[in-house]
Amino acid sequence: MTVREQATPMRPADPREHTGRRALTIVLVDDHAIVRQGLRSILEREEDMRVVGEATTAAEARAVIDRLRPDIVLFDLKLSTGSDTEGLTVCSELTERYPDIGVLVLTTFLDDALVLEAIRRGAKGYVIKDVDTSGLVSSIRAVSRNESAFDSHHAGRADADRSRTGRA
Repeated sequence: MTVREQATPMRPADPREHTGRRALTIVLVDDHAIVRQGLRSILEREEDMRVVGEATTAAEARAVIDRLRPDIVLFDLKLSTGSDTEGLTVCSELTERYPDIGVLVLTTFLDDALVLEAIRRGAKGYVIKDVDTSGLVSSIRAVSRNESAFDSHHAGRADADRSRTGRA
């Protein structure tokens, strides 16, 4: 198993914004290296965000998250050639084990049933990979404030389901 943890040389181990607040720590979970690298380069331009680890599989995700306990986990639902929804199982495990970690799904699956299932399993957000940079950054910040973050197509249904299931 290869777990990727990378410190950004230009930032200290406990990065602080200009305001003195601790930066959000983020773990990226996606089976495509180009996606992880692109996300890292986008997110690390934000002074209040730092990518502290990466994983390509469910097993790697569990290991890196157990060790690093990030504020946010940004992950794809499909992590291998197997199940299209392997990430839902990981979502359940993470939100049960670490209720303070904000789970944000970033995927290509535009499916109402998957959105609702992700909410039921504890995800605080669900964003489609065609989101623009500012939309993704806004979604991460919303999840960090314990708010929901859903693409505009699913927002109404997601909020209704969260109200019905009692998940904040």
